[in-house]
Amino acid sequence: MIRVPIILTLLMAIACGSAQKTAVLPDFDPRHGRILELEETIHVSTEQMSAGGTVCLDVCRLADDICRSQDDICRLAAETPEDAWAQARCEQAQSSCRDARARCLGCKQ
Repeated sequence: MIRVPIILTLLMAIACGSAQKTAVLPDFDPRHGRILELEETIHVSTEQMSAGGTVCLDVCRLADDICRSQDDICRLAAETPEDAWAQARCEQAQSSCRDARARCLGCKQ
């Protein structure tokens, strides 16, 4: 007789544990994949900008690429204002764009 309550208690604990695991998984949003692709563009452009021997024309072209990606990231983030992850990516991209523009403006031919 004691076995039945123990078994029921164990089954309830297992059910509760598996329900908690599925509750913490975030919803998939295809915009996140596109944001990550755009962030990679920013990263590559920033790396190229930092490479030695880059001429001003290239620095400003790369800055344009970075700021275009920033525009796209922030547009995607604006579609879901409640998405803190996307909003943070927009803010980070805005910072990268500002830095890239400053490098372009400060470039000496």
